Amino acid sequence: MVLGTCTIFKAGGMASDGVEAVAEMGAAPTLIDELMMNTANLDVKHAPLAGLFAPWMTELMAPIKADTMHDHLGLATMIAPSPDWFTGASMIELCDKETGEWKDEIMYEAMAYDAGTDAGMTFTAEDMMEESAKPISMIACGEFDAFCDSGDMMPVATITVTKM
Repeated sequence: MVLGTCTIFKAGGMASDGVEAVAEMGAAPTLIDELMMNTANLDVKHAPLAGLFAPWMTELMAPIKADTMHDHLGLATMIAPSPDWFTGASMIELCDKETGEWKDEIMYEAMAYDAGTDAGMTFTAEDMMEESAKPISMIACGEFDAFCDSGDMMPVATITVTKM
């Protein structure tokens, strides 16, 4: 998790080495190192999830402290098993810019993204490195329908942030 004004990933942008490591292996250290290079405006926390060992885990309680320098929340996690798919949020606004008040509750529907670093097209595909990396893209219906319902993209997670 990151609090600050930095973008972890952007659809249409290229995956950093850290985003690639999270998407392909669920490994956060490289992404944490990348984010820590901008410590002036970031508060970086690593909240490891049980993942495959508890795949139906429904909540993670991780208190975070927001302030005027840390008013956005970003997070990324691997979709496993998968070639290079991940989910998360790059910049959830914690403050209502019109009123200047902190939002009481935010619900964000996180979609599935392809990091563009592995050519695999199924959950259990062998590693097939892309000849040249492609931009991060939301996985679209028709490409892989596991994330679709009647042709509509479905979120793979709901992120709820509640002011305490």
